[in-house]
Amino acid sequence: MVAICPKCHSELAEVGQRCANDGWFGIAPEELASGNNNILGRPLGGSFVALRKIGQGGMGTVYEGRQIQINRVVAIKVLSKLHITDDQILARFEREAKSVARVIHPNVVQLIDSGIEDGDIAYIVMEYVQGIELSNIPGSELSGQFIVHIAHQVLNALSEAHEMNVIHRDLKPDNIMITQEAGDNHFVKILDFGLAALTDGAKITFSGQALGTPWYMSPEQATASPVTQASDIYSLGCVLYELATSKPPFPGNRPYNVMMQHVNAQVPMLVLRPEVELSSEMIAFILKCLEKSPRDRYQTANEALQALHQLPEWAADGTSDPSVSLRISMNQLSEMSQVRSDVISGISATLDSNENPTLRRSVDIPVSRIQHTILAGNERDDISSSGQMRCIPSSSQMRCVPSSGQMRCISEPENEIISANQDDSAQGGIANYRLLIIGFIVFGILIVLAIIFAFLE
Repeated sequence: MVAICPKCHSELAEVGQRCANDGWFGIAPEELASGNNNILGRPLGGSFVALRKIGQGGMGTVYEGRQIQINRVVAIKVLSKLHITDDQILARFEREAKSVARVIHPNVVQLIDSGIEDGDIAYIVMEYVQGIELSNIPGSELSGQFIVHIAHQVLNALSEAHEMNVIHRDLKPDNIMITQEAGDNHFVKILDFGLAALTDGAKITFSGQALGTPWYMSPEQATASPVTQASDIYSLGCVLYELATSKPPFPGNRPYNVMMQHVNAQVPMLVLRPEVELSSEMIAFILKCLEKSPRDRYQTANEALQALHQLPEWAADGTSDPSVSLRISMNQLSEMSQVRSDVISGISATLDSNENPTLRRSVDIPVSRIQHTILAGNERDDISSSGQMRCIPSSSQMRCVPSSGQMRCISEPENEIISANQDDSAQGGIANYRLLIIGFIVFGILIVLAIIFAFLE
């Protein structure tokens, strides 16, 4: 017997074959014996099917599955019913899942789809990643350069997500997958981005499953206070602390006690693993991430990235991670994110000023150090490495792209294109263009009049 339909128990030729009797899909006989009969082989949303259980966690069960129409391998997480208790939470789940799906970044496992089956089976479909959790990386591979390499990729992903107003809330080693990609043997893929936000309508329990994981939970999460971007920075600090020392800052086995230590206890000084050497600057970086008050931590992922790039471990030469090509790529992502943040901040400050808000005003944004920056859609182009980029805000959103030696700011959704050149030479070109059009119009009118007079004669 190669496969069996979990609904009618008909024998099928292969795993993943659709059963003609009921439309379910064949699974391996051993999977049928595992007791997951209500999920395995069952069509989810008409587009996906779970075929094999591959993991179990506090938030739910993970299956390897297929996207039916294109036969793509996917990961399907079915949330525990402990987190899905009423219609209000189900509605929140659907709303938040759509928000999380907007986070697209090389270091984030992409959320492909989500849905609710039969009113109580909430599932999330994600990109399938082959790799190992950061918690299972052998100690022999750890070094100061490795820790900085991981931190850099995580911070780049956090920066993108935070700009989309998505906070992870449950960053921990088990949610950081290490895989091979882009020529890097330690490429980061962050799992469950925003998943805690999808289920935090449930009241907190002290089992370590709600609102985060106690060993990596920020003090504000432990006290059910509002979370901010700095909450993810704290959780990253816990992860880096564990990479350096082999255990989290507060490694107790009673979740509630651990949570209260995050709130009240001083972070123990780092006792490094034998194989890890860290500079005093790197240790200070980790401890700043672990400050009790969010105000005393790095306020944004971009701020933390800037501090990270000043560390001796980042500047280390040699063949150890991060590789040169990956470092260049991730630098580009970081810098483009910073430019976008500067643009948004500049426009907001201008529009909030006391001047007439209906007037368009230019906003000067530094673009030094940015060359061959990664643009939307993985497009690359050259941007001037000196001077200022001038963006003119309008009533709608704006994105900036380079074009022929000048920066063109496109106002969306009206798609109004505003050219901004450092020496304003484009203004003369526009004026000439208008005069040319007027000339053509006058010339056309004269021709029409000439024809009319000739006809009358």
